[in-house]
Amino acid sequence: MLERTADAATGGPVTEHPVTESVPPGTPLDGRGLDAATVARVADGAEPPALSPVALAAMEHTRRAAERLAAEGARVYGRSTGVGAHRGLPVEDHDGAGHDLRLLLSHAGGAGAALPARQVRAMMVVRANQLLAAGSGLGPEIPAALADALRAGVHPRVPEYGSVGTGDLTALARLGLALFGHDTWTRDRADSAGRFVDGLSPERPVPESLPLRRGDALALLSSNALTLGQAALAWHDLGVPLRAAHVVAALSLCAVDGSLEPYAPEVHAAHPHPSTARAAARVRDALGASTGGGPALLGGTTEPEAALLGGTTEPEAALLGGTTEPGTALLGGTVPPGRAGQRQDRVPDPVESRVPAGVEKRMENRVQGRVQDRAGRALPARVQDPFGFRCFPQAHGPAMEAWSGLERVLSIDLNSATENPLIGWDDRTAAPVALHHGGFFTAPLTLALDQLGLAVLGTARLSAARLSALGRPGLTGLRSYLADSSSAGSGMMILEYSAASALAEIQACATPAALGHAVLSQGMEEAATFSTQAARKSLRAAEPYRLVLACELVAAVRALRLRGTAPAPGTTAGRAYLRAAAALDPDMRDRPLTDDVTTAAALLDGFAELDGDT
Repeated sequence: MLERTADAATGGPVTEHPVTESVPPGTPLDGRGLDAATVARVADGAEPPALSPVALAAMEHTRRAAERLAAEGARVYGRSTGVGAHRGLPVEDHDGAGHDLRLLLSHAGGAGAALPARQVRAMMVVRANQLLAAGSGLGPEIPAALADALRAGVHPRVPEYGSVGTGDLTALARLGLALFGHDTWTRDRADSAGRFVDGLSPERPVPESLPLRRGDALALLSSNALTLGQAALAWHDLGVPLRAAHVVAALSLCAVDGSLEPYAPEVHAAHPHPSTARAAARVRDALGASTGGGPALLGGTTEPEAALLGGTTEPEAALLGGTTEPGTALLGGTVPPGRAGQRQDRVPDPVESRVPAGVEKRMENRVQGRVQDRAGRALPARVQDPFGFRCFPQAHGPAMEAWSGLERVLSIDLNSATENPLIGWDDRTAAPVALHHGGFFTAPLTLALDQLGLAVLGTARLSAARLSALGRPGLTGLRSYLADSSSAGSGMMILEYSAASALAEIQACATPAALGHAVLSQGMEEAATFSTQAARKSLRAAEPYRLVLACELVAAVRALRLRGTAPAPGTTAGRAYLRAAAALDPDMRDRPLTDDVTTAAALLDGFAELDGDT
């Protein structure tokens, strides 16, 4: 049995890797407890956690095993031999001193534009933690130098292309050249999203160059740290819209008097997929609903918690109807022309937020006069809603499940020693060992990322479907495309096109990377996982998915304003509506909606936190 963990190195029991759960900020890196959330925090400019002294001692313990193997003349891949197709060629004694530098220089051949600092920082913290798992034979000064570089706000220039899921050789070669003083560091800078604005001081010195020891090169290169870092960022970036989608879908349900029967516990008890049941429960909770029927609305609901029609003392409620004057109906009552849904710091325009002629009465009938059952509960407005509303749990539940599945895979891969060969001590014979293996073949990661990409596509399609539905008068009782009273107004028509364009990008990103194939190194490497491509496309899909949801949110808020209805303020959906109403321009005239979508996209971070509170 190979002895390699920190516990084993100090005589304690060998433990299995735990599945990480919400690692608190500041928890030391020890090769066993890194999670994707921490990777994202460090990538976005936070200082890396301290390094565990126990893990550093374990690395020193393993380095002595590597030194013993070299002294005994053991045949060890990449240390005493060439690499790839040259694995059978020995490193001659007269070439030994320069072998490692030649290996780094020859493998630093990536192509394409430099990756953003965020992705390279993710790679650096992942590699530091992997090394602390103590299976590489490298010394503790390597992760210490990586942590110093992260604190100093510097990174190596890493070209985009060079990996196919069997080791990020080109990226890590550039990292090695910087660490060992043969290439320069690049200062981190804020990207277009404003990251690093509160980042690290540019006055901090770059790490001092390390001496390159015999055998260090391959030990550093043998990792998928860049791919894992990108996968962790994809998990983080997709997590925001995925969690926010429960709240956005709830607002859309309100905007069309959608039925909650498809979300009823009885429905999901009869077809008990846990992920779909959880998605349905999230929407029910967001709306403050425990049974079927329609969502609780201000402006005519019989739900007691929504009875704010006679006035309110809630400061935020002014956003719903434009006034806090006692006795004024906030939603669904009499509101001065041009005031509905407006922010109070704007001069009202006579056309803004006006309910179109002929629609006000229909709204009143739909909301205040909804058919009720014998218990006084509002019945659904339709026998069945379109799929976008009715099938949300069945599409979104699997997406959330795939997102959690990726986290489970990352909890193992981020905290494993996968260097080839694996260096350590045999705990039975106390002899140094080098085990050659294929642990770098990241098939589980590829499949988890591919599954997530397909699942995100499925739920994004339904978001686009709900957006289209919100433009249909038959569902909302409003003018086509939520237009104002102008003749032949376009309203939010163009958002369908913008969402369809973003959806097409998500579809391109959803093509499974596992379908790829490559034969490399003169046939010795006759397969590849393409986890690098899976991670990169998953990371790329996050932004268009956020924009699809943002388009839906803009339309849902617009419809709720025009109808004079909103979720009850005490609910998660109600709190989300208040935030959206405060941020989104209430002007209903035909105008560019780009800024509205940008604002709505930014709101999703807060919506994701609200979803976590339900």
